[in-house]
Amino acid sequence: MEKIFKLVILQKRAIPAQIDTNIESIIAAMKEASANHADILLLPECFITGYDLPMTYEKSIADDDIRIAKICETAKKYHIGVVLTAFTKGNKQPQNSAFVIDKSGNILMKYSKVHTCDFADERTVEAGKEFKVCDFEGIQRYSPSLTVLNFIPNCPQFLSYFIFQFMRLFKHI
Repeated sequence: MEKIFKLVILQKRAIPAQIDTNIESIIAAMKEASANHADILLLPECFITGYDLPMTYEKSIADDDIRIAKICETAKKYHIGVVLTAFTKGNKQPQNSAFVIDKSGNILMKYSKVHTCDFADERTVEAGKEFKVCDFEGIQRYSPSLTVLNFIPNCPQFLSYFIFQFMRLFKHI
């Protein structure tokens, strides 16, 4: 019998600049998703920091931030993967980033959005350098997709779009 890959998408707004509150929301969602036997939790864009543009370098978080480590520990505790999203510290400006964390709490990869807008408030965001993929629990070539569509009231349309983005680089399910 084939294993069903179960994903959960958190449909919630982050509270801008309330990193610890957002981390607690993530942990609660991880606990609930794990209780429902999910394999991975997907978060809205920049959930840790909140999608609050223009973002400053000082308000973004470092890759070695203790709160990211806390999410890794929680992933291991509840045996659930998570795509953790935040504005992170780039070379000179914040980057729009996603960390893929496995069920053992290991960071499999960090992806920073390559195609940022050079107009409006997103011009303050530093672009990533490359597209990345990783293997997650037997799912090969997974790549997170970061999009400006971080909040869409039409949930079914959002879910269809996001699941398509999640699955488009898989070799198999």
